[in-house]
Amino acid sequence: MRAKVSAVERMSLWDKMVSLFNRKGAHSAHDEGAARRHTLPLMAYVLSCVVFGTSPPVVKTALNYYSPSVLLFWCMFIAMLTVMPFALKSIRQVKIKSKKELFLLLMLFMCDPVAYFGFEALAINNATASQASMAGAVSPMIITFFAWLFLKERFSRVVWGGLALTVFGVMLLSAVSQVTETATHPVLGSFFMVLSRCGAAFFIIILRYFEGRFPLSAIIWMQFLVASIFYCPAVINEPALGLQSTILPLVLIIYQGAVVTLGGQMLSAYAVSYAPSHMIGILTPVYPLCAVFFSMLIMGDRLISTQWMAFVLILAGMFICQRFRK
Repeated sequence: MRAKVSAVERMSLWDKMVSLFNRKGAHSAHDEGAARRHTLPLMAYVLSCVVFGTSPPVVKTALNYYSPSVLLFWCMFIAMLTVMPFALKSIRQVKIKSKKELFLLLMLFMCDPVAYFGFEALAINNATASQASMAGAVSPMIITFFAWLFLKERFSRVVWGGLALTVFGVMLLSAVSQVTETATHPVLGSFFMVLSRCGAAFFIIILRYFEGRFPLSAIIWMQFLVASIFYCPAVINEPALGLQSTILPLVLIIYQGAVVTLGGQMLSAYAVSYAPSHMIGILTPVYPLCAVFFSMLIMGDRLISTQWMAFVLILAGMFICQRFRK
């Protein structure tokens, strides 16, 4: 028992996040045939990256028909209704013991999905889908920085060099991004995307307090419930609650709510629960690559050479933060 405790204490924040919902994933990597058993979770993670990668161009298109708040309400509401049948039993197991736990739960849900998806929608609304996607690749950098700031974890100079490289890449991307009809405030869009990833990082830190206490399906359902309530005022005074009567806007909002918001999150949660953290880390760049690809394919975005250089710097910094964190 003592050896297990010391191993957990040596885990980085990323490893603790990976093993947060299911302890089995932390031990299965040492069993025989682990690679074969990890195939399905890793495929699920790659699929989640592909699903999340379709989000920027879908949101960018949907914002032609909906305001950000209306779009977010319906995405959260659809996701909440979709997951409800699977969460009914587990919700009964949620017992809040104190006002402190209630406050932390509310803060948890305000960070993700409220702040995460809210700032992401604002970022995509102010920049092109590809620019926002590239700026969103800073997640490992933000998690590493918060681990140092709040959890007093220590990192090598190589990791700090990766952080500096990522920051420089985002600054370069923002500096060379041009104002167009579809990207009216690209610098502001990059800033909003960084705030979105900060919300996700705070979500991870607060979630550690509830480690193993609540079922995953209950947490996800409560996330979407709180987010639906938060964005509900945006549709109260709208005709037809803000919904459009034509087919394309309805398809976009159903896809974003049921497939991206819920499906992507469930796939990602399953993957990080059963696959080793170092293998998840290697696959982390798949999301921004998919997002840029779909943005170019669907939206027709084109990047200049300096933006590609900035994107490479961000990916390199992300890899360094992930590879040399331990």
